[in-house]
Amino acid sequence: MLGEYEIGEFRKKWSEMLNKFELHDHPWVIELFEKRKMWCTAYIRGAFFAGFRATSRCEGLHSELKKYIHPKINLTEFVQQFNRLVSYMRHREVEADFASIHGDPVPETDFHNLEVSGAKCYTKEIFKLYRDQLHSSCLMRVIGCKQTFGCCIYIVRKYEMMHKEWHVSYQSRPCDLKCSCLRMESVGIPCDHILAVLVHLNVSELPKCLVLKRWTKLAKDEVKGNVSTHRWDSEKDARYLSLMEYFKELSTLACETYDDYVDKRDKVVNELVEIRGKKGHESEEGNALGDEFSVVIRNPAIARSKGRSVVEGR
Repeated sequence: MLGEYEIGEFRKKWSEMLNKFELHDHPWVIELFEKRKMWCTAYIRGAFFAGFRATSRCEGLHSELKKYIHPKINLTEFVQQFNRLVSYMRHREVEADFASIHGDPVPETDFHNLEVSGAKCYTKEIFKLYRDQLHSSCLMRVIGCKQTFGCCIYIVRKYEMMHKEWHVSYQSRPCDLKCSCLRMESVGIPCDHILAVLVHLNVSELPKCLVLKRWTKLAKDEVKGNVSTHRWDSEKDARYLSLMEYFKELSTLACETYDDYVDKRDKVVNELVEIRGKKGHESEEGNALGDEFSVVIRNPAIARSKGRSVVEGR
């Protein structure tokens, strides 16, 4: 992978490719090399791009949009379908937020404390990526350390990979770790080399300098200016959507017969009056709620159509 190469090694590999396939004079290859700083990971490492190196996110959005629209619909239908898509995406976001807040993942690695520490701060999807790096760190070995003024530089190698090594600088006060692979600067997730150094140093909790705020469960709090312990409204929205699913099914089944309808309606009205009283929302409108719903709902009377005689209507 080009992402594993340094700039010098990449240029060497590129030259070997040109010699092997005789592409020195090929115009497309020459143009591609001139634009290497736009696509080659060896050159763009260290620039934050949140893990995206292609148009995959845009293409994924287009594929979702195609499920709701097609070229033959009119403008009104397009707006309606587009709003449906937006509602669906917001619903998925609420579900993802709820899944991140509630439930603790089962530890899978040997580094229990570091894994639990990451689970507490990262969202569910980012934690999966972080745990993958923890798994990879098992293959890393710290083979040496160079003491410099103000920091220590640890030399890390992969198991049975003697020709490749990475350098991780560690500063204790203030805590700061940087790796020559620059994965942390590019993606915002600590690499397996840094995690191997943390294991070597017997660190039990993920340092704050390695936790990017945009990947944490509290990322939306700063955007919305909400510093409360309740985080955002996703938990409330998730409960609302869950109850709505039950009420939809209840309404569908209860409305099939009149007796079931009256029974369930009265129970819902009583529950609503009770919870309004608990929340302090009781008012004249709330007291009159029972009278409002006491109206009997039946099928409308069949009216005679024009020109129909009384005898025919019998």
